[in-house]
Amino acid sequence: GEDAAGVPILKIYNNEQSIPVPIHRIMIVANPSSPVSLSTDDTLSLEAKGYDEAGNFVRNVPVQWGIQGDIGVLSGMRSAMVTFDPRKPGTGSIIARDGKGHTAQLDNITVTPGVLHHLIVTDMDDNPIQHVSLIAGDTIALSADGYDADNNPLGQVQANWGVNGDIGTLSDSVGTTATFSAMRIGTGSIVITDGKQHSGCTGIIAVNSGELAYL
Repeated sequence: GEDAAGVPILKIYNNEQSIPVPIHRIMIVANPSSPVSLSTDDTLSLEAKGYDEAGNFVRNVPVQWGIQGDIGVLSGMRSAMVTFDPRKPGTGSIIARDGKGHTAQLDNITVTPGVLHHLIVTDMDDNPIQHVSLIAGDTIALSADGYDADNNPLGQVQANWGVNGDIGTLSDSVGTTATFSAMRIGTGSIVITDGKQHSGCTGIIAVNSGELAYL
């Protein structure tokens, strides 16, 4: 055990005294080691290690963990070991405090997007197409956008375009963009695939009757 200052309580084993070794500083040790550059598909194991005044390792130390920068989450808040799960691209730091005046910080953690995980049909402002109500004769410009497993955008991707339901036509069957023309009354959706088992689909697209065009 330890006293309030973090010094191990003196114990006697077989008439031999163990020498109390106070913790002088703590350090965050990462696996893999720093500098740390991760994608959102990776994880990072962290340990809080305590050292004496001469720099000798004493033991792992339970600490309070925290993150500076909105780059991910930690598997725990109070322990000697945690796992960091990166979620958003950016740069941040991880901080450890033992509550006894010792603090350690792992800086310059860089997170990049992960690999392509799924596709989303968006408008030209990158807004996902959810449920849409159109009038026959309306058109809407669409984009095939890729995202990683944490839903971080990766930009436009080359995709195959199709319409579910006989509600209209697309300007292109292959490409990063296409324009949908609402033609017939009914409901349907627009689907995209990239030929690599990634796909995306809009919400329900309802096409309603337009104004009278002729008698």
